[in-house]
Amino acid sequence: MDSTPNDSPSKSRRKREMLGLQAIGAALVELNEAQLKSFDLPDILAAAILEMRRTKGHEGKRRQLQYIGRIMRQVDGESIAAKLDLIRQPVRQGVAQFHNSELWRERLLQEPEAWTELSALRPDADLAFLRKLVQETLDERAKSRPPRAYRELFRALSEWLENKGKYRNGF
Repeated sequence: MDSTPNDSPSKSRRKREMLGLQAIGAALVELNEAQLKSFDLPDILAAAILEMRRTKGHEGKRRQLQYIGRIMRQVDGESIAAKLDLIRQPVRQGVAQFHNSELWRERLLQEPEAWTELSALRPDADLAFLRKLVQETLDERAKSRPPRAYRELFRALSEWLENKGKYRNGF
């Protein structure tokens, strides 16, 4: 018997591809109307997405998502995925910015060497203003007061990291 490899993809690979297309379809369902219209989707896919939004039950949503995945096999899923990534990119950057600001805030509150690193990264930063906010935050924590300075420190660091200009006292 001749044992030539089968050129068709394995069942596991087909299932992974199908689940990937369903994930793209689920992401399309989450878009707002303007974003969805920018994709210029085939009518049948757009109708299936709208039907998914109207479906209430869990099982109905699951079946509708499978249907969207089946329709997605007939369209260019890669170009849709690429466009979705472009739409999601600013959100990801915002989340990364948020986490970076949180990281700096906690480092300034806990690590003395963070001040040296901050002054090296941004020599023009108003470290006195930041030290004041850090001290106020520590006082707030010690006296169990609302976190006003803690939030102010976060805002100052966020604006500094975004380079939107100077924050208050030259920071």
